[in-house]
Amino acid sequence: MNREQIELLFCVLAFAWITYMAIKHKVHQTDRGGFRLILLIFVGLLLAFLCFLIPGGEKYTFALIGTTLGSAFVCISWSHIRSVKQCSEQVTGIYQGFNSYSGGKGSQSHAPVFRYQYNGKKFLRQCASTYPLSLLEKRMKPGEEYTIYIDPKKPTNFLLQKRLIRTDGIKTKRTAAFLAAVLFYFVTFGCLYSTVSS
Repeated sequence: MNREQIELLFCVLAFAWITYMAIKHKVHQTDRGGFRLILLIFVGLLLAFLCFLIPGGEKYTFALIGTTLGSAFVCISWSHIRSVKQCSEQVTGIYQGFNSYSGGKGSQSHAPVFRYQYNGKKFLRQCASTYPLSLLEKRMKPGEEYTIYIDPKKPTNFLLQKRLIRTDGIKTKRTAAFLAAVLFYFVTFGCLYSTVSS
């Protein structure tokens, strides 16, 4: 095996482990969109690795990697657009503080926690989005009321702010065109790279 095959095999094994842990912790039941994204990347990398092993198949490897990365980017972006569209009901929530999560190289992200009521039911939930600590400390105080946007069909999901004011018409068409352009770029780059390297 050459260096590229070993690197790709490492990525496949890493995503195999991530997929296994996601299944073990039942992410496929709690966050189907996130699990589909993990599975998409794992399957794409696995197919790219298998192409690398087939004689003459290495020319398709980088096209598959480009397609996988482009598709993952489009899925993440589209998921955000969809969540903004679904979280359409405006309610008042009481800010309770935040939960902190450690990232790579000592970085941390912070998810705000709100107490709110919808259709007679009380909720204490964490926002799906994370924010810098400086932003939360500057703009929010525990115990004060703020406007949040919930999904009426699944009130446990909410957003702190709606970044897309309109999710239909021209704005959605422009966003879809942008995502299609990004996917096209990744696929084209992958194909060109595989042509040059072969």
